[in-house]
Amino acid sequence: MKLSFQIIALLCLFIGSAKAQVTKLPTEVKKGILDTHDPSLMKLVNKVSDIPVSILQVCKKEYSDFMLANPQEQYQATCTVTNPNLPRRRLCWAVSIPGYFILHYELGGISHSTHVFIFSYTPSKPNEATLVWKGVSIPFPSYCEFYEALAGKSLDDTLDYRH
Repeated sequence: MKLSFQIIALLCLFIGSAKAQVTKLPTEVKKGILDTHDPSLMKLVNKVSDIPVSILQVCKKEYSDFMLANPQEQYQATCTVTNPNLPRRRLCWAVSIPGYFILHYELGGISHSTHVFIFSYTPSKPNEATLVWKGVSIPFPSYCEFYEALAGKSLDDTLDYRH
């Protein structure tokens, strides 16, 4: 069985992105995240309604069509739109750690993908959220897997993808 050029190109893109290094994440942000691995300091977010409004506002400024479904809820997972009222993105998980808020979600469409946004964020100053990094990623079942990937340099921010 012969593989088409498109399939081979997609495989190369996927394999390359799985091994790519983080190049655009500011060093101090990476260090701040990696230095904060105390579970007592983390607040896991599993529902869109628990994401701070200022974080969602920044996402909406980045992408005007930014809407998230909750984990396990329906969303537009493929390029076939059966319900235009469904969001194109679905929350995987989010976590608040001192100084940062990390959002991991999946994006449906022709090429299903998963993404990570990192925000500078302090709960005592909720209106001062700032997007400091975004990247395409492999799916991370939990924050711990993301943390390990960040420490091991297996995230991709080398290409500008639509998030």
